[in-house]
Amino acid sequence: KAKHKAFNIVGIILQIASLGLLIAGIFVTLYLMIGFALMFMLGVLLVQYYYTLTVEYNYHMSENSIVFSKKDVRLRSKTLLTLPFDKILAFERFGDAVDTGDYVFLDNPSRSDAYILVFVTKPQSRVIFAPDTYLKALICDRLGLEMEAEE
Repeated sequence: KAKHKAFNIVGIILQIASLGLLIAGIFVTLYLMIGFALMFMLGVLLVQYYYTLTVEYNYHMSENSIVFSKKDVRLRSKTLLTLPFDKILAFERFGDAVDTGDYVFLDNPSRSDAYILVFVTKPQSRVIFAPDTYLKALICDRLGLEMEAEE
C-alpha cells in the first residue's frame, strides 16, 4: 500500500515541478516547454496509475445472495459478482493455490483470513475473499454450517 501511495505523491510532485519548467520556458527558451509537457504528462500518468491500483473489495449479503463489489479511490463502485445461496456448495478456509478460474476478491490470497466459496458452474468455480467475523457467521447460518472457532 505504501508503494502504491508513492505513485500518487511522485505524480503530484512532477506536476507541480513541471510548472517551474513552464515559467522558465516562457522566459528562457521554448525548448523547456517540451520538458514541461513531458514532466506534466508523466505526473498525470503516475497519478492515474495509482487510482487503478488502489481497490477496496466489499462483500454484501442480501436475503438470497452474496454480492461482491469493488470500490476505487474515487469511490466508484462496480458489482463484480452476485452469487445466490442455492448455488453455493461449500464455505471453508482457503489453504490452496489460486486456479485460473477462481474469482479473487482480496488483495493477497495468501492471507490467513482468506476463505473460499465453492459454487455450481460448468466447471465448478470458487470465490476467494476475506469476510469479517459477522459475515462469516451470517454465511454459516444461511448455509446451515457450524462456524469454526476464531484463533
